[in-house]
Order: sequence, then C-alpha cells, then structure tokens
Amino acid sequence: MSTVILTHTGLEVPADHLEVVSCQELALARGVAFKAPVRLRGQMVGTIENHGTGADSHFVPFDYDTYGEQWFHEFVAACRMDGAPVDAPHVLDWLMDEYDTVRAVAAADLNRQRTVARKIADRFTLDLAQVRIPRDQADRARLATELDRSPGDAVWQLWTGEHWEPLDSVTE
Repeated sequence: MSTVILTHTGLEVPADHLEVVSCQELALARGVAFKAPVRLRGQMVGTIENHGTGADSHFVPFDYDTYGEQWFHEFVAACRMDGAPVDAPHVLDWLMDEYDTVRAVAAADLNRQRTVARKIADRFTLDLAQVRIPRDQADRARLATELDRSPGDAVWQLWTGEHWEPLDSVTE
C-alpha cells in the first residue's frame, strides 16, 4: 500500500486517505465540540466528531457496511508517525490538525506580508497565529517574546512556505 506524509502534521497515511472537508464547532463550558465531514477519493464517507468533554474524537461512517469499524481499523493500522504505529484518537486529531493548519496557511497566504506560526508540543498543534515575517534576529527575538506567553515544553515554529522551522532558527 502506498502512503503519503501530510505536509503540516507529518502523519503518514495511506495514499487514499480521509480528508477533512469542513468543521462545525461549538464552544462549551468544558471544551469545544465539533463535527467535521470527511471524504475519501472525493466521496463523503463520514464525520470526525468530538463532544467537547475531554473524551477522544471518533469516526462516524455514513455507510457502516463499507466504511465501518473494520475499514477504519485497517486505515488506522496503516498510519504512522515517525515510522511508529499510532492509535485512532491520535490519527483523528492529526487529521483535524492538518485541516486547521492548511486553512491557517491559506489565510496567511492571502496577505504576502504574513506567515503562520504554530505552537507545538508532542507533535500536536496547540495554537496557530498569523504573524509578520521576521526580518532579522532581533525581530525574531521580539516575535518569540510576543508569542511565548505560556510556560511548558511547547515551541513556536514558522511556516517557510515549504516546511516548518523552529522560530529561533528561521533563516533570513
């Protein structure tokens, strides 16, 4: 089975893979619930859903006979992150991350003076921001200070138009 690596998350998926088409979100007191339709080879096949209560996201097929539990299990079994197998909730979260990041990059591309920064920890995107393109090391340091408002091991990265780089190593 041939595979591809998703540009923004690095998730390796079968060449024929689920693609998030849109997402409806609802902010709740304890989190954000969402429902995101997904397609496979241009055909709508189900949704990725999360109830916003801290539980894992799950796949809900439109046709259980064709895209039910067995099909989804095989799809997840073919997915990899850094060469290692991943579980279904992580696959779904990375598919949602890919969708969100693609949209953020496209929005930033509309204004050639901006790029996208993402704060990432454990391969998951925690935050996305449109920022000005840093001109020099001092500008990068200022930008890093502006963005880094929360403690932890997460790091900010910038999209170069081709790949993600840590904010502190962006080339001029």
